[in-house]
Amino acid sequence: NTSPFSTAHQTQLSTVTPEISTWDPPFSFTDRQLKGPYYLWEHLHTFHDTPNGTVVNDTVKYRVPGGRLVHALMVKNDLMTIFGYRQSCMQEIFATGQPGTSPSS
Repeated sequence: NTSPFSTAHQTQLSTVTPEISTWDPPFSFTDRQLKGPYYLWEHLHTFHDTPNGTVVNDTVKYRVPGGRLVHALMVKNDLMTIFGYRQSCMQEIFATGQPGTSPSS
């Protein structure tokens, strides 16, 4: 399954075409970038039941144009922000059953 979407990296808007490359419900799935700003993007999502609920883990393999320098100056903080926001949204949705409209809601 593929579906293009746009993502902002700094001031550049990039179109990303992802694909679900592995699907193993209810345990995991992997999406990978078919087209987009990264040389490599593979994102494994895993789900583990615990006595306190489900734990969601993300493992991302990626490679950026410009290597370590571009990663350190431009990409690392963006990814930390994106995944931090994703985590807060998931916590809110699963705690309340309702998605918020902004990171501060």
